[in-house]
Amino acid sequence: RGGGDDPGVLAALKQVQFLDDTDPFNSTNFPEPTRPPLYTFREDIALVTQLAGVHRLLRAPHKLDDCTLQLSHNGTYLDLESTLAEQRDELEGFQEDAGYNFNQTLSINGGLLNRKRFYICMQKLLCMKKIG
Repeated sequence: RGGGDDPGVLAALKQVQFLDDTDPFNSTNFPEPTRPPLYTFREDIALVTQLAGVHRLLRAPHKLDDCTLQLSHNGTYLDLESTLAEQRDELEGFQEDAGYNFNQTLSINGGLLNRKRFYICMQKLLCMKKIG
């Protein structure tokens, strides 16, 4: 378990996983590890500041600068520049104490960067098809 342990500080215990989406053509990605560890997020600190601790805990394959956090229950990407407290609306429906509910995790993934890579690859393939 990671995160701060300062009593009196608002904290949220969440399950964390990563999705190895570093290869945009791999369609068989599953969240890892299968039994997600718990991480204590401080609700008063921007997520970008806490992301390195989650990344280290999970040993995620992504470059830290390429990472984003996504809610598993609705697919929403969290704003890393904001705190959890500032994103209460996005967290609606996400249990405060998820325990080991596999449907409620925060996932590290490559997010929009990998979609951009995928579209660039598709454009190159389409261009090659037109030429060839």
